[in-house]
Amino acid sequence: MKSNDKCYFCESQICKYNLCQKHFNELHKVILDLINQKEKTINKNEIKNHFHNLRYSAIKCSDYNYFTHMALKLYAMAFLYKKEFNENDLFEKFNVFLTKYNSSKKSFQDSINEYYEKYLKSEIGDMDFRNKWPKNYICEDGHCVRSLSEMVIDNWLFRNGYLHIYEKVVKFENGMNNLLVCDFYIPKLDTYIEYWGKYDDKYLARKNAKRKLYKENNIKLIELDYEKIKRIDEFMKEEIKKIGE
Repeated sequence: MKSNDKCYFCESQICKYNLCQKHFNELHKVILDLINQKEKTINKNEIKNHFHNLRYSAIKCSDYNYFTHMALKLYAMAFLYKKEFNENDLFEKFNVFLTKYNSSKKSFQDSINEYYEKYLKSEIGDMDFRNKWPKNYICEDGHCVRSLSEMVIDNWLFRNGYLHIYEKVVKFENGMNNLLVCDFYIPKLDTYIEYWGKYDDKYLARKNAKRKLYKENNIKLIELDYEKIKRIDEFMKEEIKKIGE
């Protein structure tokens, strides 16, 4: 194995076996799991077959985090194989795999981003969706919005002194260009607002897809529907208090 001053799987300093403390702990756990699966007996051919099957699956994997997990599992199997049989052939195959893994990190993430953008366009299509409804409602601060409920939200924000942006494109940490658009954004709270106003199947699928993206990216979100609009003053004050102004 090559010596390295950084972990195989992240940029952290190494602790042992060219892994940081976190990934070393994960390696130890995976090795124990592999042993327990075989009731503490290791079959030479089975572990080699498992290694090759997993390596093939890792190459085809479209999830970057899961790809890393499988690479770590490959390392664990090579480590266990070396310990049990004193042979280096799986380590050699792992090193070849690791070279491709490291060289493909950027291109792999780029391909995921490209797929993600296509997903946003096809499954969410925010701008196409919004353009079906013109901005016919004029709010107290001059904003033009697409529904009476949005006008209620905009007016509440204006009356309560919250500077806000209508239909702001949501920016993710990786800087990926996308078409996810929120209903409102409050810069002071770094918080997005979505009003869910419809209940047909296509709208609900779009709603669920958007909620998932907000959650996965740890983006602060206030969600309103028709019932919450009826008590907007109480509801918004409760939500803003939770955020911690």
